Amino acid sequence: MIGAAVVLTSATALVVTGGPAMAAPSGCSGRANYVIPGNFVSFCSGGSGYYEAIAYCSANPTQGSAFTYIFGPTVSVGHSSVADCPSNKKYLQGGKTAVL
Repeated sequence: MIGAAVVLTSATALVVTGGPAMAAPSGCSGRANYVIPGNFVSFCSGGSGYYEAIAYCSANPTQGSAFTYIFGPTVSVGHSSVADCPSNKKYLQGGKTAVL
């Protein structure tokens, strides 16, 4: 009987530490602002969890794929994440919303 009680306690502990499953953010959109300096804004309206904006910024407007990734803050659903291009890489080349 003691062995059975130990197994039950161990199984219960595993279930408790597993935690509830979370739904990924949904209804996400991104907006590229090509002003100088540029930025990328991400927003998710549904689900739960976290996401962030990622801007692709360059020092020259014609550099194409030669860009630096700039990350916005990690936010929860219903909040905006803004990734601002720094002054030394002020040209936005694009961006995306990264669901974490």
